[in-house]
Amino acid sequence: IPLNYATKPNGVMLLYMRNYRQNPYSNMVRRNPAQAGIMGQQDIIDLGNIRNNYGDPPRKPRLADFDIANDEVQKIETYNNKVLSFNKRWETIEVILSLVIGSPIYATGFLFTSHESIGIWAFWGIALAWGVANAIAKKLVKSPQDSHPKSADLKRYYALTEAYPVALQKYPGLIESEREDAKVRAKKNYWMSLSGFEFEKEVTKLYSKIGYKAKKTPGTGDGGVDIFLTDKNGSLTVVQCKAHKNPVGPNVIRDLYGVMTHESAAGILINLGGFTRGVLDFAAGKNIQLINIDGVLELQKLSTEADPV
Repeated sequence: IPLNYATKPNGVMLLYMRNYRQNPYSNMVRRNPAQAGIMGQQDIIDLGNIRNNYGDPPRKPRLADFDIANDEVQKIETYNNKVLSFNKRWETIEVILSLVIGSPIYATGFLFTSHESIGIWAFWGIALAWGVANAIAKKLVKSPQDSHPKSADLKRYYALTEAYPVALQKYPGLIESEREDAKVRAKKNYWMSLSGFEFEKEVTKLYSKIGYKAKKTPGTGDGGVDIFLTDKNGSLTVVQCKAHKNPVGPNVIRDLYGVMTHESAAGILINLGGFTRGVLDFAAGKNIQLINIDGVLELQKLSTEADPV
């Protein structure tokens, strides 16, 4: 889910999810349209199609790729033109013969139909007469011909050749996106592999790099807080870290909020697997920032780019 940067009045730079309700203590500064390096589904499909159709790296199609010799192209096209012309004539002849044969059958039917059944024959007789006449016409006239066996291959060659310049233009950008995608996925795998204690240590390091005075609490009896953050203005923020793969529920954020109230501090709840609706509803209108795995990656990026707070 795309992330937003938000700045509190005291200048502390924090992160929160776009679809989470913005609390009144945060003013949005700028919005990232999507997590950098993550390929969209359409980009994945486009790159797969380029590789399937043109190879990797892409190469312009050749007739030999479709088992067609250069001197066969004219023969295939000439053959198909003749077939097309014949089939059009066949359709016309079929219709004429069907009318010529069907009309007498239809008219004769009235001679052998009772007065009470004339209405029925008038309707169904057309279908019957046409069906019989059409079957006879197909016996008298040569059936429509199929196109050349290699027509489909030649048509595909033309289509891919026409689309090749676009594929060649898109390929470098898609490859770069794929590389960035791999990097981001590798980072996600790294964060997901950490134990709870290791995760708390790494998050503490990230905030220290940004410029906070970050103090990690003892591993047990932390009372719902794992890290205390203090910025250059002395403002306090308490952080609760969860390395869970699944969303956490309201109990976690309630514990954090209790410490926030006691310490008169802002709060940050971090969980790699995100949050349940109960957490989102509880955070609404409170000075609490919610960060999931994508937010951790943004925080990691911010730690290498942002000026100290």
